[in-house]
Amino acid sequence: MLEPTISAPAAGGLTRRLWLAAGWGLIIVGIPIFLLPIPLSAALMLTGAMILARNSPTARSLMRQTYRRFPRSFQPLRNLSKRLRRRNGS
Repeated sequence: MLEPTISAPAAGGLTRRLWLAAGWGLIIVGIPIFLLPIPLSAALMLTGAMILARNSPTARSLMRQTYRRFPRSFQPLRNLSKRLRRRNGS
């Protein structure tokens, strides 16, 4: 008897959907934590936004627009990214 197999495009779509769900999940979990005096919420929501931006053209476009409108607010992230790249030798 033949077993059903997942084709490559369907498997890629499933992986993308899982990443999108993980990104939204992190953002949703970060929202109620934002009300608590724990700095974890910003990290959760930022990680979720980065996952979404990597896997969703719409989210990527929104992130670009936000970056262009508020470039100074992204400066600490850019500095951190440069520091991590230097440390990893990239």
